[in-house]
Amino acid sequence: MPQPATADLSVLFGLPGLPVSVGAAAAAAALVTAAATDLGARRIANGSVLVVAAGALPLLASGSLGTAAAHVGLAALLFLAGLAAFRAGLIGGGDVKLLAAVGLWAGPGGLGLHLLVQALVTLLLLPVLLAQAALAGQASGDVQAGARPTVPLGVAIAAGGIAVILSRLGYLGA
Repeated sequence: MPQPATADLSVLFGLPGLPVSVGAAAAAAALVTAAATDLGARRIANGSVLVVAAGALPLLASGSLGTAAAHVGLAALLFLAGLAAFRAGLIGGGDVKLLAAVGLWAGPGGLGLHLLVQALVTLLLLPVLLAQAALAGQASGDVQAGARPTVPLGVAIAAGGIAVILSRLGYLGA
């Protein structure tokens, strides 16, 4: 009995069985790099974001057209939400781009995991950053009223992204 036709992008591109694990490894390495540079310099390189996004292509191509569209749609929504937060001065531009790139991996099914891990890591970072800022201000004698430390949100976004990638590879359960 013939199999019904599907809109599997891997077949459309003539590349069945694309190496999702290779894209995942590259994306995870780029996420670690993005987290490290955001923590150290409060910058996320465009190259890291591009590798995370490009790493998702085998995942997107291995599923149906509808699934790929849902992942891309979520990434676009995350970009727009991040853009609004950027315009309000709440997050940096690199955070916006990294969030959208991670959205390609998460899709609607992985969004909850990503947001949960991102929120937990952010909550863990805040006390450390506040203590660090207070100590730095005391040491330099330059404590400004109303000054607030910046939060390297890329660290939390990257942690959520790595959790999603591990989930997609089957390492965090179903």
